[in-house]
Amino acid sequence: MPGEEVGKIIPFPNAEERALRKENKPTNEVGDFNVEQSSEVVELRTTVEGEKIPDGVASIESVKDSLDQKGYDLVGDREILSRGMHGFLYKLKVKDKQSGEESFVVEKAFHLADKRYVITDSSNEFQWNKHEDRSQPDPRLSVFDSSGEKKSVLVDYLYSNEQALKDLEGIPGIPENYGTVYDGQKGSSLEQYVEGYDLLDTWFEGMMPYDIQEQSQLDEIYGKLKETYIAASEKGYVILSPTHGVMVEAQTGQPYFNDLHNTIRGNVNHDGPVKNHYDEGLKMIDEMAKLATANFDKTQIDKVKKTIAKM
Repeated sequence: MPGEEVGKIIPFPNAEERALRKENKPTNEVGDFNVEQSSEVVELRTTVEGEKIPDGVASIESVKDSLDQKGYDLVGDREILSRGMHGFLYKLKVKDKQSGEESFVVEKAFHLADKRYVITDSSNEFQWNKHEDRSQPDPRLSVFDSSGEKKSVLVDYLYSNEQALKDLEGIPGIPENYGTVYDGQKGSSLEQYVEGYDLLDTWFEGMMPYDIQEQSQLDEIYGKLKETYIAASEKGYVILSPTHGVMVEAQTGQPYFNDLHNTIRGNVNHDGPVKNHYDEGLKMIDEMAKLATANFDKTQIDKVKKTIAKM
């Protein structure tokens, strides 16, 4: 790779390519990576099947293949839920091939190349902390200048998200992994669909979910959130902004982290940037829990005032 021009990147489109790269075997080039691509929202288009999807989203065939490898069939079409940080979110109905049981999956599309990848300086202590766990396959790719000196690295958020889902599997609050789609520079994460509400709704006036009728329910939600955050951190994944990108399952009150690409790897038992971010995350959870409590109290007072006004 020394001698490649800066910006000449060969992404990891699939597990086979990553394995070949790890063994230092030659790989097929999949194209140049352009960090100057526009982040504007693209227009929706309609396929011949009537499927409305943004340009650049992974093909539905590649999604079906990934689900097939996990033992599921896709039932029906993509249903747009919303636009996320890295692309659109879709709701998919799937069927377990063995049991025949149907359930829903969220497809998180990383369809904008400049949202899927980020270039960072290799000397950045935040990215290259000495206590960082390097035992797992590295989601970063080096960028070289003409002299062969490594200047920066490329982080693939989709690959980082996949590794987090695999390594944190089984922890309450970590979504079940239904597969990761690599379709060149396009890709998607297929994850458990959570029926509920955004944790942010507990903070803002007038947004408190109706399901929350007691303070003890709020305490339980934020207690579970902290438990998941600590468990993930102890496995080497410190979730940045742990109160954002969280869905709360209405039936159980279990919060689920949805932004597992947004983590810093390392050991929280050593002083340094990783532990600092871990401590900041704990502090953030406690502060947001207090805001939620204040919002709940105001909501209850407003309900009493409305009741009195009707008397």
